[in-house]
Amino acid sequence: CIAVSFAVAFLTQSLLFATYFHQSASNADKNAVPAVQAFVVDSKSHDTVPIEPSRQLETVMEGVAVSVMLKAPKWFHRRYTVMLHNALANFPPSWKIQVFYNDKWLEKDVLPLHPGLRKLKSGHDRIIWTQIPEKMTRWKPKDIMKSVWLWENMKHENVFLFGGNGALCGNTDVSLDTFLGYDYVGAPWGAYGGKGGDGSSHSFRHRSVMMEILKEHPPDDGDQDYKYFLKHMVKDSTKYKVADRDATVAFGGVSDGTPFLLSGTQPNLNFTTRESILFLCPELKVIFPSLHEPTCFGAHPKPEIAEVPYAHSMTYPLKDASISFALGDVSSSTVSMNYHCIRPME
Repeated sequence: CIAVSFAVAFLTQSLLFATYFHQSASNADKNAVPAVQAFVVDSKSHDTVPIEPSRQLETVMEGVAVSVMLKAPKWFHRRYTVMLHNALANFPPSWKIQVFYNDKWLEKDVLPLHPGLRKLKSGHDRIIWTQIPEKMTRWKPKDIMKSVWLWENMKHENVFLFGGNGALCGNTDVSLDTFLGYDYVGAPWGAYGGKGGDGSSHSFRHRSVMMEILKEHPPDDGDQDYKYFLKHMVKDSTKYKVADRDATVAFGGVSDGTPFLLSGTQPNLNFTTRESILFLCPELKVIFPSLHEPTCFGAHPKPEIAEVPYAHSMTYPLKDASISFALGDVSSSTVSMNYHCIRPME
């Protein structure tokens, strides 16, 4: 009798547990987040298509912002830390930052001077560090940018190239999605009727298109990479979709709103326009600290007076005694001043 009672109790308890787990599993199924199908913009048809299972890496990311750290003077690589933070702050979490770098140079000449950059390199979950092969570190930057190796090692189809001569604007009302349907977008320029855009500092591109052009038209000239790619894209405008003038203005131009980014010192703007755009995109002043100082050439409101391309110093007249006193014993009426608010030498 006792054995029968024990068996009945055991079976009852087992049924209760089974019922509980069944209900829990049913509730879990009801509350489970359904699998989300990821999509990508096809570089040929420009339609939105599902990502194949074999491309699972790209379901994690929606794009990659890429910078190349090859070799640069000290005054330029002081920008590296803020460049990466600017990208991290302005790209959505679904975008990774990928840095192609010269390992020996970075470890010896850069990281010892920049603890903040070392922290980012030591382990940030959104930054991918890709070492450039040693033989390629002796190449010119434009040749690296036109190498099959570089584009093969980009981690996504959507590639946003950025450098140290500009900044993404946090106050922009332009969405990154605006540019994803184009094969190439750069800042406003006068070539090709304004199509494509200047990609010397920042640009958006589709990896597959760059790879296709490199394989069909192996580079054999001294053009900068963006000029080389655009030359072939514009020739076959039915095959490739390059940005129109409006898209380049939204990307990096000065208009009524705040662009997605600003690059260069904007030397052709008048004082009032420059002041207004810097209020809207103050990030550019982090890159060019003396940008709106009247003594900083390259930022002078009258570029025909003070803008001297690719120079590193200028001579200014000493017009009052206080300046002369501050500088110490000056034997002449002029003094040469160095500023780092200008574009680097090419």
